[in-house]
Amino acid sequence: PPFERVLVDRLRANAFPDYDRLGNPQLEPERTISYDVGLVYSLPQGFYLDVSSYLKDVSNLLQIAEYVDVNSVRYTTFLNREYANIKGFQVNLERNRGLLRGSVRYNWESAKGKSASAIGSGVLATFDETGQESELPGPEDVFLNYDRTHKVVTNLNLKTEDKFGFQVFGIRPLAKFSMGGTYRLLSGRPYTWDPSGEGLQFNRRTPTEHDLSMRLNKGITIGDTDAQLYFEAFNLLNDKVFHYTRTFEDATGTQNQF
Repeated sequence: PPFERVLVDRLRANAFPDYDRLGNPQLEPERTISYDVGLVYSLPQGFYLDVSSYLKDVSNLLQIAEYVDVNSVRYTTFLNREYANIKGFQVNLERNRGLLRGSVRYNWESAKGKSASAIGSGVLATFDETGQESELPGPEDVFLNYDRTHKVVTNLNLKTEDKFGFQVFGIRPLAKFSMGGTYRLLSGRPYTWDPSGEGLQFNRRTPTEHDLSMRLNKGITIGDTDAQLYFEAFNLLNDKVFHYTRTFEDATGTQNQF
């Protein structure tokens, strides 16, 4: 676990008792057991197909917990309490030789659990002075906030060799030239929408994201020096890029973000 969760304490100023958050030296390492099985099949014309599936069993993840001691003083610490169940499959068709190269990759994934991070999402575990938990999490797992159900990445690249094309005054304008583009499609991430206070968690998704980038590259030789001239363009679809760090800090506060 992170060092600050194990040994670092946070104290209150001008208060007695002064402890507010205590590290937990008894925390165990977080653990992931991964299973993966796949098949790679060679096809004609330089193509190959890669199909695989995977499962990740994640346990001993951290969650913040609040305790009330015998003096009714509240403080927080961390427990090995959370888990995640991540599964998915991937299909990748790729051509890595010839004038036109590229790949198309599709990934389906499901990431479920009770809480995506130690602080800021999920139900706060609360224990009274007898060590009994006052509020249990819901029985159903929810999609974790980093879940992306569908991911598609398409990459195409036109690449010429050193002596490709016609020649003018000893120069080959189309030689050592490449033009490529990459398109990405990502499902939105889950967030919480609970205006009526029903205790819902991560029950909606942010907008689907699209991104298209392009690069032109031309190799030139001047004497004994090889150089590369290139032009790059990003976000050609002029799609909004969402920054979710602030949004996902508090599962109960995300209802005002969208």
